[in-house]
Formats: sequence, C-alpha cells, structure tokens
Amino acid sequence: MKKQVLGIFAGVIISVLLVLLGEVISHQLYPIPHGIDPMNEEHLAVYMKIAPKGAFFIVILGHFIALLIGNVVGLKIGEKHKKVLQIVSGIFLFMVLFNLYMLRHPMWFMILDIGAVIGAYWIPLKLMKVGK
Repeated sequence: MKKQVLGIFAGVIISVLLVLLGEVISHQLYPIPHGIDPMNEEHLAVYMKIAPKGAFFIVILGHFIALLIGNVVGLKIGEKHKKVLQIVSGIFLFMVLFNLYMLRHPMWFMILDIGAVIGAYWIPLKLMKVGK
C-alpha cells in the first residue's frame, strides 16, 4: 500500500513537472506576441484564435509524454498496481479538463488532447502487464 501511494505521488509530480517543461518549450518555439498579456483572460482568448497550430501540437505531445512517463514511473514504484495507473491518469485527466474548461481552446485541440490522455493511460496498461 505504501509503495502504491508513493507511486501515485511520484507519477503525478513527474507528470506535472513534464507538462511545465513542455509549456516552456512551446513558448520558446512559439513566443506569445508582444501586447498579449497571458494573465488576461480576454487576451488569451484572442491568442487562442491566432496561435500557430504547431504550438498546440507541442502541448498535446507534451501532455501525452508527461502522462506516459508519469504512469510508467508510478507503476514501477507502485508495483504495477492498476489503481496507481487509474489514479495518476484520473488526476491528470481532471487537470486537462479543468484547463480546457477555463481557457477557450479550438475543438480539434480538445479532442486530440483528451485522446492523448487516453493513449497515455492505455499504452502502459497493455504493455506493462498491469495487475489488479
């Protein structure tokens, strides 16, 4: 039980840190234009309409990689218990859905981002021989 809790904690923390790294990379490659305040909701709504598709794809890929690595680490620490995978992925999915709700994203991005989360759950489930 202790290893499972540690696996959940490690999986979530690693996932979040990797998402932050992905966001930094995305903003380095596609900087927010001068005059757009990222702390202003109206400015962000405008930016979401004009942001390059590449910036969105980096975020989707970042979410996929972050959760995939977080799940693998969590499962290794948590002795491949399925609950570890479910909880880490569930927390991550909640954070993604909250972000999609709070910021206006294009519909195609929302669909692909949720699909990336599902893929990052499914891959370790099938490849790592996850137990009950």
